[in-house]
Amino acid sequence: QKKVAEQKKVAEQKKVAEQKKVAAPKKMAAPTPKSPVAKQRRSPPSSRRDQTGSGEDPRTEDVRDKATALRTALERGDAQDLLEAASSAQLALAFRDSDAMIGLSPVRTELLDELEGLVVQALEAARDRGGPTFALAGAQLLWRDRRQSTATACARLVDAALGHDPFGEAAYLRALLSFWGHGAEQSHADAILWHRKAAAAGHPEASFELHAMYAQGIGTDADPSESHSWLVRAAERGNARALANLGGMYFTGNVVERDVGKGISYYQRAAEAGHGRAAAVLGVVYARGDDVSADDDKARTFFSLAEELGFDWETLAEAQGLKPERYVTN
Repeated sequence: QKKVAEQKKVAEQKKVAEQKKVAAPKKMAAPTPKSPVAKQRRSPPSSRRDQTGSGEDPRTEDVRDKATALRTALERGDAQDLLEAASSAQLALAFRDSDAMIGLSPVRTELLDELEGLVVQALEAARDRGGPTFALAGAQLLWRDRRQSTATACARLVDAALGHDPFGEAAYLRALLSFWGHGAEQSHADAILWHRKAAAAGHPEASFELHAMYAQGIGTDADPSESHSWLVRAAERGNARALANLGGMYFTGNVVERDVGKGISYYQRAAEAGHGRAAAVLGVVYARGDDVSADDDKARTFFSLAEELGFDWETLAEAQGLKPERYVTN
C-alpha cells in the first residue's frame, strides 16, 4: 500500500509539472532603451513618435515637414500657396523660440536656420509671383516676430510694396522700420515723413503715431497744436486709442474745454472699437456717478465689456474705491 501511495504521488507531481509546462508563457526579452517598444511605453499614447514610429522628436519632424511644404510651394505654388506655407513655418519658428522657457531641449539650430531661410525665399517668391500686395503681406509677417535675422528681408519687401500703396499700409510699416531701426537706419525724422505719407492715404494708426511724436517731440520739435490735430484725425478714422485719449481730454478738461457729454461719447466709441480701458473707465463713471446719474446696470455692462476685451477692470474699480463683486455679472 505504501508503494502504491508513492506511485500515485509521483504520478500527480508529473501531471502538475506537465500542466505548468503547457501554461507557462514564452520568456520575452525586456525592451531596451533603443527598442521601439520601450520608446512607445515611455511616450504618451498621443505622441507623434508613437504614430510614426520614426523615433524622431515630433518638433523636429514638424520643422522638417514645414521645410518640405515650403520647397513644394517654391517649386510649383502660386503666391497664396507661398504665403500660407511661410506663415505656417513662421508660426513653428515662434513656438521653437519658446521651447527653452518650458524646459524643452532645443531643436537643432541648422534645421531652424534652414527653415527661416526658406521662409524668406518663399516670401520673396510670393512678391515676384503676386506683386506688391503679397510683398506687403510678407513684410507684415516678418515684422510680426521682428527677428533681427530677417530684418533686411522685411525692409526689402516693404520697399517692393511702396509702389502700390493705396491705403498707406506699406508707408506705415516703413515708418515703423525707420523708428526702430529694423532693417533700416534708425531715424525718427524719417519715421515722421513716412507716417505723414501713410496718414495722407488715410491710415488711422499713422495719424495716431504722429500725434504721439509731436506731443513728445520725437523726431521733431514738440508741438501741442499739431499733436492735437493729428489726434482728432486719428479719432475721425476710428483709431481706438485716439478715441480714448479724446474721451479723457474732454472728461477732465485737459487740453480742451471740459465737456462731460463729449468725453463719455468718445469713451463709448473707443470701447466699441475694442479699447478695454475705455470700457472700464465708463464702468467706473457710472458706478460712482461722476458727473452723470449713477447707474449700476450700465456700470455692469461696461465692466463686462472691459472683461471681454481682456482688461483687468477689477483692479481699476478697487483703486477707485469700488467693490468689484457688486458688478460681476453671471
